Amino acid sequence: MKHAFVSIGDYKYLKQTASLPDYNPYQRKPNIPRIEEVKEFFFHNKMNERDAVEFFLYYDSLGWFIGNTPIVNWRSKALQWKSLDSYKQNQNQNNNQPENNKTISDEERKRLWNKRDW
Repeated sequence: MKHAFVSIGDYKYLKQTASLPDYNPYQRKPNIPRIEEVKEFFFHNKMNERDAVEFFLYYDSLGWFIGNTPIVNWRSKALQWKSLDSYKQNQNQNNNQPENNKTISDEERKRLWNKRDW
C-alpha cells in the first residue's frame, strides 16, 4: 500500500469506515534516542563520550521536551549542544587569560610600586 498525504477530513472518513487507530496530527511525540545512538552520533561528529552522556541525561531529564515542544530531531539539538559547548570554552579561555596586554604609564607604575604592602 502506498502512503499518501491524507487530510484530516479524509482521515475521519477512513476512520469511520475502517478500524484505524486514534491519530491526532497536531500532537507530535518526541523522537527519543537510545544512549548508544547518541554516543555513536557524537563519535562520528568528533565529540567526546562524556558530552554524549551529559546531553542524553540532560534531555532525558526533561522528557525530551523543551517547554511544551517535543524534540523531534535530537541530532540537530546535539549539534547545537556542541556549538554551545565550544562557545562556553572560548568564553572561559578569554576570562582566564591574564591581562598582561595592558600598558601602564610610568607614573602609574611608580604609584603602584610605592603602594606595595611588603
